[in-house]
Amino acid sequence: KRLVLVGLSTGERRVVASGDRFDLEIAPGGRWVAVLANGRDRQSEAGPTNTGMAPQQRRLLIVDLASSAVAEPCPGCDVMQSLLAWSAKGDRLLVFTRTGDDWAKGGFQKIDVATGRAQPVALGGLTPVLTRKRDHGNWAAGAWLGETPVIYARPPGSDRADWYELAASEPRVLTSALATPSPRLLAVDATSLIVADG
Repeated sequence: KRLVLVGLSTGERRVVASGDRFDLEIAPGGRWVAVLANGRDRQSEAGPTNTGMAPQQRRLLIVDLASSAVAEPCPGCDVMQSLLAWSAKGDRLLVFTRTGDDWAKGGFQKIDVATGRAQPVALGGLTPVLTRKRDHGNWAAGAWLGETPVIYARPPGSDRADWYELAASEPRVLTSALATPSPRLLAVDATSLIVADG
């Protein structure tokens, strides 16, 4: 498979990446694209499987569409295919990764495209809530409120899950007024998010 950049005014085509690609998400502004590429085979690993489990590791690649440079910010990580969330400025990406076999032991990572590095997101004691999709795959819920990550998680000692803004000082709960906040966001922008209740 090839990732091809097409100039709409000139029709010029330029191959910016090639290989076994699975999914992609273009950043706001259009300079960067996050690509999930197939990695090593996971089917031979021990443990139960289902139709929602990817047969291969998902590797994250960041492609600079201006220069065609490709970076792999988290070598060895298996990236959850349901979350590729760009910040409003399009210079950081939020993903959920694991290095072993258990998604419950994974965590959120912030990717800085300027440095090409991944950094674990400090959760302030929160535990990410993993839900099951219709295809039985795992799903961690996260997004950006402007330039600040927001995640769906539980605080210590509680069964209730809420959306939290991961501010610099400590996590700030955003959905405490809702009876049962949904892990699915209906909409989100730089200043607000819309969440179903119930």
